[in-house]
Amino acid sequence: MKIKKAVIPAAGLGTRVLPASKSMPKEMLPIVDKPAIQYIVEEAVHSGIEDILIITSRGKTTVEDHFDRNPELEARLLASKKQEVYDEMVAISQMANIQYVRQKETKGLGHAVLCAKAFVGNEPFAVLYGNHDDMNCIEKSEQSEIYGNYSSCVGSGADVGAGCGTYDIPIMSSDGTQRAFTVWMLDSAGKGSDGNWYTTISRNKIDWMLRKNEKIKKAFGVLPSFVFQHVPIPETVQLIRECEKSNDCIEHDGRFYELDPQKAHGTLGEYPDVCSENVGEFEALKEMGGVLAAVAGHDHLNCFEGKVDNIDIIQTACASFRCYGNKMRGVRIFELDEAKPFEYKTRTVTYFDLFKKTPISIMRYINDADDKEKLKYGIWAGTAATAAVGALMIALGKRK
Repeated sequence: MKIKKAVIPAAGLGTRVLPASKSMPKEMLPIVDKPAIQYIVEEAVHSGIEDILIITSRGKTTVEDHFDRNPELEARLLASKKQEVYDEMVAISQMANIQYVRQKETKGLGHAVLCAKAFVGNEPFAVLYGNHDDMNCIEKSEQSEIYGNYSSCVGSGADVGAGCGTYDIPIMSSDGTQRAFTVWMLDSAGKGSDGNWYTTISRNKIDWMLRKNEKIKKAFGVLPSFVFQHVPIPETVQLIRECEKSNDCIEHDGRFYELDPQKAHGTLGEYPDVCSENVGEFEALKEMGGVLAAVAGHDHLNCFEGKVDNIDIIQTACASFRCYGNKMRGVRIFELDEAKPFEYKTRTVTYFDLFKKTPISIMRYINDADDKEKLKYGIWAGTAATAAVGALMIALGKRK
């Protein structure tokens, strides 16, 4: 059954982006030249959604105004012969059948979605968020099944015991006759003993990897491999050392740390937030043989390489602009050579490596990066104030 309805929760107070959201709904904060919520509506429409319900709250009438007609503005645009802009403004109001319901009390996301009960009835519907939080209405297994319908999906069909987010990717020899390399993908979105999600890798996933590796060994011998996971392994902290306070170190729980130059090199921007439980993963990697590196992300400000017991431990900085980060935003590249299977090269390519540091690229970086919100709005406010002062001076000059 095709989904035709969508619900967009937009009743939150926007406390994460204060003071920008004090007088303007966070959903109306612009991303380049459009408010954030317009991107969500456009994506919904492009996906075949026809009816949209936006859950609002007090002080958010500008959201409704944005998707409504504005006869006075439209008449002015036509009089000024700005047909293209006029067409764009009218199109915004005609994108979909958009309705609104107010969440009269702040009772959380679940209550906000419940406000859409009468709108959706017994029909299937989509809930769309304007952020990257893992708040999905379907389980990972269901998502995996959807992704698996595409022929280019390499992570579908993993052993049930390992979970849909844990699997191995074979890299074949150049003649395509045998496996030459293995990439292990481990889902670290488990649930730790402290009850928190997204903190550790469960032991059953490690056991699955050991069993699968034994099968690979019997078929092809010991092969080189990488292990990728989101949350770093606990042994990552062995690459840092305590130090005296300086501009080159980071603070954690009142103490100061830096990368141990005898073990690692790169950038340490924050204390590694490793798996909350040590389930013996690193010992398993050593037992497997052939593991060249354990690669992780999670800590957006870290970008370094080190070695513990002849296994490289690598962290790579955040690539997304939709979360906190630094100038290391980018991707990490791994180069493999079939002639030298147990050797590899790796490097990072950052935003500024690609676009160089020019006034335009710097402004684009500031405008797009979520962690630059205060600087961004400061620049905009300063620009607006300058323009206002300029306009006032021109007006006063004309009066004289």
